[in-house]
Amino acid sequence: MIFNSNQYFVFFVLVLPMVLLLPKARLQNVVLVIASYFFYGWWDARLLALILFSTFVDFFIAQAIEKRQETKTKHLVALSVCTNLTVLFFFKYFNFFVGSLIFALAQLGVDARGAHLEIILPVGISFYTFQSMGYTIDVYRGRLKAVQDPILFALYVSFFPQLVAGPIERAENLLPQLTQRKRLDLAGLSEGLWLITLGLCQKVVLADNVAAIANDVFSSKEALPSSISLLGVLAFTLQIYGDFAGYSNMARGCSRLLGINLIQNFRRPYFSRSPQEFWTRWHISLSSWLRDYLYISLGGNRGDTSKTIRNLMLTMTLGGLWHGATWMFVLWGVYHGTVLIVHRLWRRIRPDFLVQGLARLPYSACAWLLMMVVTCVGWLLFRAETVPQALGIIESIFGGWEWTADSANMLSLMYLYFIPFLLIDVLSEWADRNGKTDDAVVLRFLPPAARGLIIAVLLLWLAALSAPEGPIFIYFQF
Repeated sequence: MIFNSNQYFVFFVLVLPMVLLLPKARLQNVVLVIASYFFYGWWDARLLALILFSTFVDFFIAQAIEKRQETKTKHLVALSVCTNLTVLFFFKYFNFFVGSLIFALAQLGVDARGAHLEIILPVGISFYTFQSMGYTIDVYRGRLKAVQDPILFALYVSFFPQLVAGPIERAENLLPQLTQRKRLDLAGLSEGLWLITLGLCQKVVLADNVAAIANDVFSSKEALPSSISLLGVLAFTLQIYGDFAGYSNMARGCSRLLGINLIQNFRRPYFSRSPQEFWTRWHISLSSWLRDYLYISLGGNRGDTSKTIRNLMLTMTLGGLWHGATWMFVLWGVYHGTVLIVHRLWRRIRPDFLVQGLARLPYSACAWLLMMVVTCVGWLLFRAETVPQALGIIESIFGGWEWTADSANMLSLMYLYFIPFLLIDVLSEWADRNGKTDDAVVLRFLPPAARGLIIAVLLLWLAALSAPEGPIFIYFQF
């Protein structure tokens, strides 16, 4: 059941009034838990056992941690982390590591075939295990009290709008909202509908349409003109942004209608001028989780430069592996770790005049252009199935420029799909720089005529340019 499906529309239309009309917060939570388990069970009812197990383990471990807070026992939080990571490892990474071991043994002449298991990858497992683990760690650190209501905690882990692809919520943000009665006011209605409309357009107009261009390039077995290869990489750069930001916006919009404010997961990442800035704008809930629970725990910036480099590289490598059990995702993480390290070293020797006075604007423009190149190369590694495929596309791009009629048609289509969202992002960036940081409230500060025009354009684009049958959300596989 995906957000842009008829089944989800019917499901949400039924759940929304059932929740909002109930007089007590706990009754609302009971209905939301049932709805969330139904939503998750729609994929495969057998997988409900996993989310119930994770919920059960962390609910009771957090209570045990709080009771023994004075002794600061580490073994309980270690039990929570190990239990969640063991489940995640088995379902997501077991065959990857076994396959890698079999390959390594084969190079030594040892035949170890037969160890591969047919394991279903539970949708959303990387998201809800991190969210549940983060809660237990926060209780251990004394940042919040352990939840005593099992219904409340079950809803925290399984809240359906953000269950299968985030945002990865923090307990300190979500739990207080879940304890209150959910109400829908006029601001919540307008912001929720705006986010749903924007997210739906990002998915079915932008992501699903440019996906056809990206798929043609990345699935081609023949040599392609350089311009076609370049446009294929740019198309995937747009696709993954529209796909994931679209899902996050729809999740936030549905939650807003239910009276819940989820954290903003994207802040125009392609406006970034440095790798560090990019990771404060892209998949914010994951990058901040990795920073707070992994990078800082490893030592963060404390210590000498070599330790900081080690911590950055380990964090980004594991962040790449979080996305998927392939060596290409590991390489993608290593690539971004390297980029962050190089940028950190560059800032130490960068002349001050580059960011001051008349040089500031051209330096910022060059920094943005370089960051876009770095980002596109990263998405090339993310999308390619093998290193030779990635190198082949790079070789095609730099092997001699060739512009064709097909290139012109592809570029025209990409402009058609992308320009409205670029204008919205420019507006949102302007609002952000003027202290209005949340995309959901941007429309509040516009004249009514401008609001109506933007919504009308989006609805027109949605009606005219929706892809007939697009692929499932990319991040559902993580």
